[in-house]
Amino acid sequence: MAKNKPKSALPDSQAIDWQRAVETSNNPSDVKIVPIFSIWGKGAVHESITKEAAKLAKVPYTTALEKGVEWPDVPSTKPGETNYPGLINGDLHKKGTITNNSHYGQNQFWHSMTPPGDFKNGDVLDKIVHQAVQWYEQAQKEKNIFHVGKILHIVQDSYSEAHTIRSKDGKIVTFQSYDKQDPNKHEKADVIPRWGTWRDVPGAISALQASTKILELYKSEASSKALEDYLRNQVFPFENGLTKNQPAGGTNPKYAPTIAENITNQNHYANLDKVLQEILISDSSAENKALMINRALEIASGHAQNAQTHTPTNNPEVL
Repeated sequence: MAKNKPKSALPDSQAIDWQRAVETSNNPSDVKIVPIFSIWGKGAVHESITKEAAKLAKVPYTTALEKGVEWPDVPSTKPGETNYPGLINGDLHKKGTITNNSHYGQNQFWHSMTPPGDFKNGDVLDKIVHQAVQWYEQAQKEKNIFHVGKILHIVQDSYSEAHTIRSKDGKIVTFQSYDKQDPNKHEKADVIPRWGTWRDVPGAISALQASTKILELYKSEASSKALEDYLRNQVFPFENGLTKNQPAGGTNPKYAPTIAENITNQNHYANLDKVLQEILISDSSAENKALMINRALEIASGHAQNAQTHTPTNNPEVL
């Protein structure tokens, strides 16, 4: 007899994926609430774009295709499978795991972002294209659209304002770095607006067009060279000749951590003194400076669990 599913007070779109995480976890009773909903439950943006693209390309929207487009967020070492428990069992922050490498490590380019280290924009694009071609050839060899779904994820992420910075005409200016961003701010970039649909997410329509084309290439059995040309020339064209050779990384300021939060990121600040200096020379009011200093001290002392309540609400970009 099947076990009764635990009831959830969450909205249906979130409860679906919470249930998926609970059912696939090795220890459901110890499941922790994590931002798993940003991957599937907040409207299933990747899945929605891919489902519509499959319809336009006249390609069946199969379980394999859906799992493929989810895979870079919840990667598994098992062929053709996703690993949602990887987000709730500690793998996300455990160095060396496939989940950690995808979100924080050398495979951040699976999300059209810059991995840790010194890379030029051209280097990141080369990694993306090499991986996409490899997956495309694997899909053709195995006749398994799952691997095409993984390519779609990279491409769709590239149109997110939190992943790349594009010019007004859609050309790549830089690939951003996740480790330079506030994860909560990053997450909000891809959330469906209230009363809206996935089509209202910035970049979603461009992502749909590119996804449709890639599925059409696969359907027509086009060569991997055709895919590479499309990616380099249409999906990831650089804004100008200099952009390709410029350092990749950084972040759009609206996704950056506050000054006080940056104390936890050694890539930005080596010690508390420098953080305090940044606060003191900022344009914030004396009251806000005092609040920021308190927050920095809380973080430095390891007692920042509730520090969010002390963050000033005015002039957020100054922080």
